Amino acid sequence: GAAVGREASGGGPQETRGGEEPPAVDEPTGREPDTAADPAGTAAGADERFLSALADRIAIGAASVVAVLDPGCVVLGGEIGHAGGDVLAGLVAQRLRRMSPLPTEVRAGALGGSAVLRGALLTARDRAQDTLWSDPSRSPVPS
Repeated sequence: GAAVGREASGGGPQETRGGEEPPAVDEPTGREPDTAADPAGTAAGADERFLSALADRIAIGAASVVAVLDPGCVVLGGEIGHAGGDVLAGLVAQRLRRMSPLPTEVRAGALGGSAVLRGALLTARDRAQDTLWSDPSRSPVPS
């Protein structure tokens, strides 16, 4: 029997002879898959360009901080540091070495986007406990 497929140009039914299926077509480009761009390769290239541009911007800001504070280590925290990981940290470190004579290690944060909030909450809790359980005669609050 004859197979029924769709024409790439008009979308209407096309009868093929000899039971052969028409060649597969990449819908968005209208090309056969073996000639279409590799989506994984395209995505990887876009990711590399994005990370490179992001590293440029982060390094500019980090170089300003490093010049004033000389921290020795910069941690890329939050969602960006977590998502970019060691790859982004390496790119930022390369650029920072070109911008600053100060030796500075760059690391990706491991705690995710809520690390700063969690740290602030823990600090507030510790201070509240210290205030509650401290000697009242040494209280910073006047009586």
